[in-house]
Amino acid sequence: MSDQIPQANQPLTAAELAAFAALTAGDLQVIDNAILAHCSRRWLKIAHVVSLTADALRPSHPELSPACCAERLIWLMEEGFLDSQGDLADLRFSEVRRPLGAKRD
Repeated sequence: MSDQIPQANQPLTAAELAAFAALTAGDLQVIDNAILAHCSRRWLKIAHVVSLTADALRPSHPELSPACCAERLIWLMEEGFLDSQGDLADLRFSEVRRPLGAKRD
């Protein structure tokens, strides 16, 4: 059993909110595609998917923090593009996967 104590996700900073607000619809599609590319039909830790996504997007979107990627991942879950399990109040203690009925892996 882990001795780590869950901690609530930190809200976006003013700079992160500004960077997120400046994104175009095309930027959001690029971010969504990057997130989905790092997900599969098996459960993966959300923190891992967010880290991989932020690293992949850093060259084209250096202003995009892991917290911004996490916000977009949560949106994808809310819209039904991803399934989740665990404590979403602390993304380190939750997992994500593509829905089993999804057409792509």
